Amino acid sequence: MRKYPIKYDESMNTVLNQELGRYNRLLQQIKVTSQELLAAIRGEVVMTSTLERMYKALYDGKVP
Repeated sequence: MRKYPIKYDESMNTVLNQELGRYNRLLQQIKVTSQELLAAIRGEVVMTSTLERMYKALYDGKVP
């Protein structure tokens, strides 16, 4: 926000800030889901169908 402040005359800054916010939320979701998958693989939590599909996709080398 300091480097690219949101100004009405600089629409690119606004778009950049919005996209960075979306990307950061995506990275956070990936981190949380990966931690849940590791816990499920260890047997610490129940493997849900979503986690199982993610595990199979990663095992096959595909995008989950």
